[in-house]
Amino acid sequence: MEFLLHLRELSNSVNFFHVFLRVELILSLLNPIVQTHLRK
Repeated sequence: MEFLLHLRELSNSVNFFHVFLRVELILSLLNPIVQTHLRK
């Protein structure tokens, strides 16, 4: 039972990590666009 609880916490943290990676990727893609717009 306790093992399942740990597994659930692990999957939650993994999901959070995936979301975090996705946000980082989006930001890294948007950054050059924002930079070029600010330069004008």
